[in-house]
Amino acid sequence: MIAITTKDTEIINMVVKALASFENESYVALRGDDRDIAVGQILENSEDMASEENEELNGTSAYCISDCWDEDCTPEQVKSFLEDYRYSTLSIVTGGNYSDGNDQHEIVIENCKVLATVTK
Repeated sequence: MIAITTKDTEIINMVVKALASFENESYVALRGDDRDIAVGQILENSEDMASEENEELNGTSAYCISDCWDEDCTPEQVKSFLEDYRYSTLSIVTGGNYSDGNDQHEIVIENCKVLATVTK
């Protein structure tokens, strides 16, 4: 487990506040990247890390934290994401259809669109 810093706490609060402003989306997820990401950008499909041939997934891998039939995103959900994933840029994303990924809370989003970014 990685310790959550004061900076992380600020990021958690910013992400939760930003997610609340996207209540008209049917679901939102978090995506971590170590590259520049632009708001409005459609992200490329992710590689299937479970595949020996590095096959491409049918969408972009992301960490699902909220959807239309779930409760609102909590700071604990964002904290859980930050404990497991360390990237320089966090993106709040949505998109077309999605399917379950291989990992807990992972979804694969078709036509994954960036709604907002937070740079560490």
